[in-house]
Parts: sequence; structure tokens; C-alpha cells
Amino acid sequence: GTFNNWAPNALPMKKSGNIWEVTVQLSPGVYQYKFVINGTDWKEDPMNPARVDDGYGGFNSIFILTEDGKIIQKVPETPVSKPIGTSLKRVGQPVYLAIVWHQHQPRYFKDPKTGEYEEPWVRLHAIKDYYDMAAILQEFPEVHLTINLTPVLLTQLEDLIARYEKGLSPDKFVRLTLKDASALTHEDKAFLLNNFFSANYDNMIDIWPRYRELRLKRVTRSDGSVDIDATLPEYTVQDFRDLQAWFNLAWFDPDFQEKDVVLPSGDTVSVKNFIKKGRGFTEEDKKEIIDLQFKILKAVIPIHRKLMERGQIEVTTTPFYHPILPLIYDTDLAKEAMPLTPLPQRFSYPEDARWHVRRAHDYYIEKFGRPPKGMWPAEGAVAKAIIDIVKETGFQWMASDVQVLARSLGLPSLNMKMRYQPYRAIGEKQEIYMVFRDTDLSDRIGFRYKSMDPMAAVNDFVQALYSIHKTFASENKPALVTVILDGENAWEWYKHDGKDFLRAFYQQLQEIDWIKTVTVSEFLKEFPPDKKIENLFAGSWIGADFSTWIGENEENIAWEL
Repeated sequence: GTFNNWAPNALPMKKSGNIWEVTVQLSPGVYQYKFVINGTDWKEDPMNPARVDDGYGGFNSIFILTEDGKIIQKVPETPVSKPIGTSLKRVGQPVYLAIVWHQHQPRYFKDPKTGEYEEPWVRLHAIKDYYDMAAILQEFPEVHLTINLTPVLLTQLEDLIARYEKGLSPDKFVRLTLKDASALTHEDKAFLLNNFFSANYDNMIDIWPRYRELRLKRVTRSDGSVDIDATLPEYTVQDFRDLQAWFNLAWFDPDFQEKDVVLPSGDTVSVKNFIKKGRGFTEEDKKEIIDLQFKILKAVIPIHRKLMERGQIEVTTTPFYHPILPLIYDTDLAKEAMPLTPLPQRFSYPEDARWHVRRAHDYYIEKFGRPPKGMWPAEGAVAKAIIDIVKETGFQWMASDVQVLARSLGLPSLNMKMRYQPYRAIGEKQEIYMVFRDTDLSDRIGFRYKSMDPMAAVNDFVQALYSIHKTFASENKPALVTVILDGENAWEWYKHDGKDFLRAFYQQLQEIDWIKTVTVSEFLKEFPPDKKIENLFAGSWIGADFSTWIGENEENIAWEL
């Protein structure tokens, strides 16, 4: 439960007669829990009627532990609204927290004749996530963290900017946004009706009355698809013009929607006047909205560079085109985690793996004027075989998932002391520092907290950190808790784009004296690891194997081709 970081093997129960039991010392507070049966079956407590949504389609049992030691089986009547962090007393050295936001997009298809991108997601996530996930830290100068910017994201970002500044269409969605609504063809209108509602309905569309009105005017079939011919008579030219505007407005970060934002260039960007207008947009309005988007795109690299120069963030990178690096090196490495899975004819190009690492390293220097220290390998995919390539290129550390750590140490589960420390991974000739993400804490932010009251979610995270803090309070070396997750995909599932959660989160991290936020390199410099991993397991952050990318028939055919 929340009292042991949801580690399924951390508190094994013992049988006494017909009762399984374990005794745990807890501070007063609200706790969620489940029983893990036979190591795999997670069940809520059948004797406790109090339960809450677990974020995965099931339930957690919950109880309140009072100041006088009583257990009350009930759901708190109101969400926890006050931060708990400063009320939890420091009992020794602080716990160190290294957050890594992984910012990435796949390399999208470009029309070979026009050079126009088919998809808008690099541009739209830039105005909603990539700028703001860095810029928000200016409000919390004591919070340090790491942001991973993939080359395949940044090169597309730069390409979009260059095309727009040359007067070329950057992507199909921009072209159809700027096309005069009175000149839209039947094909254009069908595209808008099918694609310009591509956003979270609850948090990004229905919160705007006019956008919701346009969504509900569509006629849908029983299978959920849009009946274009039945919808077209319901839409006026102005409806289409407003739809062109609203799809682009909805993707701006709330700060741009609500206030004036000053970019590193000194430009001020805001769409609050368009938000207030709501309807009746003009062709000139649409052009200004897109112009503002590209001002933000041009500010993404500068805001990261600014925060790097003041020492608040570390920017890391990924092998250039986001390959599964161990499989590029040698597909037979998949056998380590998947010995019974049929694999393709062996594909082994270590020189290609080396190119991806070297090109990412050199591109980083071009953009940030210094060499990178850390690497997040695509999908956290690592293996002993790639250590020499990564270290020889100049990287000091890599990261993966704690499941890979457990397999590397040959253990079915890890205690806190094993889990919360960096390691030295030994290659054939070189060694490199490694940190491993806490799967549960990372997934809480990525998947579970979206449906919770923001302060209650932050308190849940802080309570988990406090358990780790108490465990390591008297140790010679402090705990390093590493949290790594996608920095763009979670927030549209949160209300207000996650801003309320992030601000409450960073505020507590800044104020609590028993938590110290660090970049990964800051921690490694102060506390270099002494524990070794002799055989870094070949696996990824998805199940500690490579089954997502190899082993199925069509995947194997692709490798052979």
C-alpha cells in the first residue's frame, strides 16, 4: 500500500492459525492498500467496505489512522486540501529525488513531394507541454530536475519552424487551419470533422462552450464514427472557421490561455483575447493564432538553455532516431529475456548503434554548446553490450527501469536499499553509472493521479517518499529516488492540463526540508556509486524485455526486411 511504496514483496504476511498477518508501524494519516496473493493477484480487502478508485479500473481499500491510534474504515469525506510535507519531521539525512521528464515524439511521415508533415503533434505538444514543462520551474527556483529532449523531436521542431518562416506549409493541419473556410472542399470538411476534435473531450474540448457546441453538432453513427453527409448541412461556414480556430486554441497551455507569458526572447504571447471572444473568428484571427504558436516553438530550446545556464535543470538526450539500441546492436540480445520467443534471422549492426549515440552527442553540442552527461536510451532499453559504445562517446550515465535492475542482480524483488541507489554497470572495457526509475512512483503520476484531487495526489506521493526517508535516515549514503516518465502524454488527462498538480507538487518539494531535488548528474557528482552490476540485463522499461518490438511474426519479418 501507500505505506510501503506499493512494493508487493516488501511486507510478507505470516500465517498464524487461519490468519495471515503482519505488523506495521504507521504515522497518523490516510492509507490505501491491497493484498497481493501468490505474487500476482491484487485484491482489495473483503472485510473493509471503504474503497477508492485505484486508477486502473479497480479499487484500493482505504482507512484513516487517527492520532490516538484508532483505525477507521471510511473514505475521507472531503479530499485532503492541506499539504502534509512540512508536518512530517525530518529524522536524518534527506531523501534525494531525481525527476526526469522524457519529451519525445516519433518521426512523423512527410509528404515526399511537398515536405509537409502529416501529423501536428510536435507542434501542438510544443505549445502545450514542451515549453511550459520547463518554464514552470521559473516559479520554483529551488526545484532541480532533468528533462530529456530527444533529437528526433528537436529536429522536427526546427524543421517545422524553418518551413513556416519560408512560407511553406509545416503540416497538413496548419494548411487546413489557414485555408479560407469559404473555400473548403468536401474532402477538407470531412478531414476537419474527423480530426479537429483530436483532444480530450472532458479536459480540452467541453470546457469551452463553443467548441463543445461544435462537437455536439456532428452526427455520429452507432459505431461512433462521424456521418459526414448528415453533418455537413448542420455546419455553416462560420462553424468551420470557428472549428479551425478552436482546435488550435485548445492545445495552448493554460498559462497562454489565461495570461500574458513573456518568452526568453522578450516576446509576449497570449491567446486570452481569443478565448474570451469564443466565436465569430475571422481569417485574420486564425493567422495570428498560428503565428503565436510558432513564437512558442522558437522558444522551446531557449527556455531549456536558460534553465541549464542557471543550474536548475539538466538536459539529457536519446540515441538519434530513437532506436531500440540493443536490438540495433544485435537482435539476439532479445534471447536473454525471451529465450523461447522465435526471433528473426540475426540482425547485428554495432556500427549503426554507435552512429545513433555519436550523432545524438554531437547534435546536443550544436544545440546547447556543451556535451551531454546523461542518456535516456529509447524505451529505457539497455544491455551490457552497449555500455562501451555509450561511455566511449562521452556519456557518464544512463537510466532504465527498476525491473531491469532486479533482473541484472538476479533477484525476484528488491528491498529499498537495493532499489534507491545508483550503480556502476560494467561493460567489456568500460563502465558507466546507472540509475533506475521507480516504476510505481512514476506510474502514479503518469496514470493514477489524474483522477485525484491535486493536493491529495501530491500528499500521496510525499507520504511514499517519507517512508523511504525514514528507512534511509541513519544510512551512510542517502537514498536516490528516480522518477522517470513521459513529460507530455499524461497532462491532457488531468484537469487544467495538470497545472494545479504540478504547482502543488513543486511547492511541496521546494518547502520540505527532508527532500532534496537534484539533477541526476548533481547526485552522481556528490555521491558516486560503489555498487557494481557485472551483467546489465538486456531489457527495456516495458516488462524488462523487448517483446514490444520483436518476436511477433510481422515484427520479425520487418527486421529481416
